[in-house]
Amino acid sequence: MFSAIIPLKMKLCDNHTEHFCQSEMSMSIQETELEYQAGYTGVMRFAKQARARGWRLSDRQLVHEIIQRERAAQIRERSSLPIVGPGVRSSAWNRGQADALRTILREQREKR
Repeated sequence: MFSAIIPLKMKLCDNHTEHFCQSEMSMSIQETELEYQAGYTGVMRFAKQARARGWRLSDRQLVHEIIQRERAAQIRERSSLPIVGPGVRSSAWNRGQADALRTILREQREKR
């Protein structure tokens, strides 16, 4: 089933619809940026709420969470099978979260 679809898409891109394929790629880049920002802002919003309540993660906990988010992003990128479900997020979303956690870790270290 999928083998019949892939060559058709390649043929469409090779022929006269290169503009369609380029716009499809740019939409994908825009979606990726939106997902990255959603992951980043979600973690930063949570961190702001946690600080307001006096909560703080240790450096070790932050590093552990960064590693988990990077691992999740790599799994999504390397997987040849589609990963679907209600709680499944894109690799860009996971990378956004990892970058936000790095920012929090950096801020904590600078305050010392």
